[in-house]
Amino acid sequence: MKDGFTLWFFPHDRTPPKALYVPAKTFRAAVTLTAVLLGVLTFHTVGYYRKSVREEELRKLRAERDELLDRVASMGKKLRELDAHMRELMAQDKALRILAGLPDLGDDLRAAGTGGPAARDSGSVLLSPDVSATLEDVGGLLDRLLRQAQLERESFEIIRRRLEADKNLRDHTPSIKPCAGYYSSGFGMRKDPFTGRWTMHYGLDIANRPGTPIYATADGRVIANFYTRGLGRVVIIDHGYGYRTVYGHLRRTFVRRGQKVKRWQKIAEMGNSGRSTGPHLHYEVWHNGRPVNPINYIFTEDRALLAYRGR
Repeated sequence: MKDGFTLWFFPHDRTPPKALYVPAKTFRAAVTLTAVLLGVLTFHTVGYYRKSVREEELRKLRAERDELLDRVASMGKKLRELDAHMRELMAQDKALRILAGLPDLGDDLRAAGTGGPAARDSGSVLLSPDVSATLEDVGGLLDRLLRQAQLERESFEIIRRRLEADKNLRDHTPSIKPCAGYYSSGFGMRKDPFTGRWTMHYGLDIANRPGTPIYATADGRVIANFYTRGLGRVVIIDHGYGYRTVYGHLRRTFVRRGQKVKRWQKIAEMGNSGRSTGPHLHYEVWHNGRPVNPINYIFTEDRALLAYRGR
């Protein structure tokens, strides 16, 4: 007897049934082929599904990465703006230290902040070199700003205690612009407008119209009111604590020798007396017998001066 299967087919039109003999070998081959096809189909279906899932996850990861990079870039921009504000704050700290008679911290210390330079991360193997470099730059800038902020906070606290402890020093330290006007010549070496030779200019020239009010830049006592060929009409004020100020090329004065004056007190009017190319104030600041740059002792600008005049 043959090993196999007989399949009977019964038509609906009542015709005689038909038989189909299927050998066992053929049946097993058909079953095996069907199983293989189903396995291959299942494998490819699962693979396609997994690939689609991975592609979707990759797309989301790329979108998240791009968003994070945009946020890091935005953070870096804001940190750079904060860095600019920090530099302004450090400049103010430097000026206030001069006013308080404290030593300057030094540009190297201000640039690094407390605690030395920040340790940079070596980066992650999961991040590209560009992304790692961006994150390190932002992280390094943030660390430096935090250290500088801590340094400035401590510095301002020292300045505050010093200024509160010695208000008299503040009152007798030159700290305002002596008159309204624009700076026509600064402190340092310059060509003499009359000889053309390089000479040391010990003061700060502020130009304006004749008659512009000149104010004492700190409390003190007038020790000189005289006329010279070079500076013309001159007033010199001794403020104590080693400070003296000189006001030259004046047209008219309102103080006498030995008179005590207060900061913002009108002492003279701008003129063109002496060796001068036009109406301006020649203003000098001396500390412990040595000339210093007057611009470092000016903490107000024209608007503050004009507001005072309008009171």
